[in-house]
Amino acid sequence: MSSVIPAARLYGPMSRTVTFTIGPNTGFHKRVAPIGRESFSNEAPLSPGKGGTIEPKLRMLHVDLDAGQIESEERGPEYWERYIGGRGVGAKLLSEEDFRLDPYHPRMPVFFCTSPYEGTIASCNRTWVVTVSPLTGYYSCSAAGGFWGPTLRKAGFDVVRVIGKSDAPVRIEIRNGKAELKDASPLWGLNTEETREKLKDAGRALCIGQAGENLVRFAGIALEERMAARGGLGAVLGAKRLKAITVFGTMDFPGLSGEPIKVFHKKTLAQNKERSAYFHEQGTMEIPPKVNEANLWPTHNWQEVKWEVGEQLYFPKFLNILTGYTTCFDCSIRCTRTNTSRYGDSGRGPEYETTWAFGPQVMNDDPHIVVHANKLCDQYGLDTISTGGILGFYRECIERGLVDDAWPTNEKMFDLIEAIVHRRGIGDVLAEGTLRASQVFDGESQDFAIQQCGMDLPAYDPRGSFGMFLCYVFGPRHGCHNKAWTVYMELGMSLDGRTGPEGKPKLVSDLLDETAVIDSIGICTLVTPIVFTETPEAYATVLGKEVTEEEMRRIGRGISDLERTLDIERGHTKAKDTLPRRLIEGEVDVNGKRVKLGEETWDRLRDEYYRYRGWSPEGVPNGGVAR
Repeated sequence: MSSVIPAARLYGPMSRTVTFTIGPNTGFHKRVAPIGRESFSNEAPLSPGKGGTIEPKLRMLHVDLDAGQIESEERGPEYWERYIGGRGVGAKLLSEEDFRLDPYHPRMPVFFCTSPYEGTIASCNRTWVVTVSPLTGYYSCSAAGGFWGPTLRKAGFDVVRVIGKSDAPVRIEIRNGKAELKDASPLWGLNTEETREKLKDAGRALCIGQAGENLVRFAGIALEERMAARGGLGAVLGAKRLKAITVFGTMDFPGLSGEPIKVFHKKTLAQNKERSAYFHEQGTMEIPPKVNEANLWPTHNWQEVKWEVGEQLYFPKFLNILTGYTTCFDCSIRCTRTNTSRYGDSGRGPEYETTWAFGPQVMNDDPHIVVHANKLCDQYGLDTISTGGILGFYRECIERGLVDDAWPTNEKMFDLIEAIVHRRGIGDVLAEGTLRASQVFDGESQDFAIQQCGMDLPAYDPRGSFGMFLCYVFGPRHGCHNKAWTVYMELGMSLDGRTGPEGKPKLVSDLLDETAVIDSIGICTLVTPIVFTETPEAYATVLGKEVTEEEMRRIGRGISDLERTLDIERGHTKAKDTLPRRLIEGEVDVNGKRVKLGEETWDRLRDEYYRYRGWSPEGVPNGGVAR
C-alpha cells in the first residue's frame, strides 16, 4: 500500500515515532560473551624471528564511561603478529567482547586502532574505528588518514577502547601517556569545525558533529579534517555522549630507530613517489571520466549507467574554485584538494565518491553545489555516500508520487541535509537510512533503495563491472567498494570479460584478503608505497619475523573470515547475501552491450564464492575462525 507523506510534515516536528524492525535478531545481549578466536594464520606457526625492531607490546587505553574510569594495559605481540594492526586488531578485540549487543547499548565497545607500521612505511597513517554499525546492525570498520592516529601513538597508546555511556556530554583528553575525562557540555551542539577550534589547545581532535549527537544512522567521525564516515559510527559515539577525543604526543614512536627502519622507510618513500606521483594533481577526481565512459557511473538513483552531461563534474570544471592541496602524515603525494564555492565555503574535497553522491546520483551538474553539500556533511559529521544515497532515493520517491514534496532545484539538498541532521519532519525518516526509509514509503520502493544490508552503495554500477556485485555483498562492512575494488582490473578486460561472471569469485576473494592486510598495516588505499607482494618485507622489518607471501595471505584470510563470523553471530544469513532488485534484474546498456545479471547467475556467483573460500553452503566460514 502506498504511504504518501504530506508536505506539512516535511520540515516540522514528526507527529509520531517510527519503529523499525529490520536488522539482526534481538536478544543477542542475553548470550554469553564469545569465546576467544584465532585466525587461519594460527593453523601453523610463523617462521621464527631474530627479534623485532619495535617493542612488540600493544598499548591499550581502556575508558569506561559508566564508571568514569580510565586504565591502561599492555598486551603481547601476538596481536601484531596474527592480526597486523588497525582493522585486523580491531576485529580481534571486538570478537573478545560481547559484540552481540545493540549498537547503541552502553556496553557496546568502540575501538580506535592504529598500527606499528606508522613511521616505517610512507603514507601509513590510518586510524581504524571498529564496532557494530547502527546502519547495518553488523560488524563495521571505518578509517581516516591524517595525523590523529600517529599522534595517539606518540602520546603513548596504540588502541583506545571506549565502553559505557556518560550521563552528560564528555570528552577524553590524552597527553603523553596520561588520559582524563572532561566535561563536554559546552561543546554539545557544535559542529566538527567549531569543536576542533575549541579544543585546539588540547591537541588533535577526533569528534562528532550534530549528526552523531542526534543518532543519525550514517553519522561519521571527524579526525581533524578527515572523516571515518561509513557505517554510522559517529552515532555510536553520540549514544555514549562522547563528543571528542584529543591527543597530544611528543614521545618517539616505540622502537622505530636503527638502520633497518630508516632504510625501509626511505625505500617506501621513493616507491610511493614513483608509483603514485601522478595522483597528486587530481587525486580521486581522475576517476569520473573513466567510469562514465565505461558506463558504470550510477545516475539518477542507479536508473542509468552513464551521465551525458558528466563532463560538467570532471576535474577541469573544479579548477576555477581550486585553492590548494593538503596532505596526511608522512605522505608526499598531497592528493587532497581544497576548494571554495559561491556559498562561501573553504575546505577539503570533494573526493570522487562525494562528487558522484551530490552529482549524477541526484542529477546535479553544478560543482558549487557539490562543494557546499560536501562542506555541510563535513561540518555536521555525515557520510557523504549515504547522504547522497538517501537523497537520490528520496528524489525518486518524489518523482513517483510516494511523498507530497517537490524538488524545484538541486539546492533542495541543503534543506534536506539540515532536516536529516536535526531530525526535523521527513528528515527524521531519512536519518534512519535508505533501507529503513523505504519501509515507510511504498513497499516497492525497496527495489530502488540501493543498499546492501542497509549500507548505501558507492559510485560504481556493478552491471558494468561484475566483480563489484561480489565486492558489495562480501566486503566486511557491506556495501563497500574499496575492500575488493575490482574496477581498475576489470576496466582492463574486454567488455565481455568485465560484464561476465567468469573468474570473479576468485578475483574478489583474493583482493579481499590482500586488502585486509594492507588496511591492517594502515596504508592509505589511494597510494602505493608497497604492494601486497612486499608486505612480508614490511612485516620482517617491523616485527623481526620472516614470513612468506602465502603466510601473509593466510593472515588476511583469517581477518576477513573473522569479520564474516562476527556477522554470522549477529544473525546474518545467506538470504541477506544479495542486492536490490534494480541491480540484480535491471537490464542496462554498457558500451553497446545489453547487460543483466539475473537471479540465477547471482546464485551461481554467490555459491561459487562460498566454495572458493571453503565456507559452508550457507556461507559460514570453517576452520580456525568459526568454531
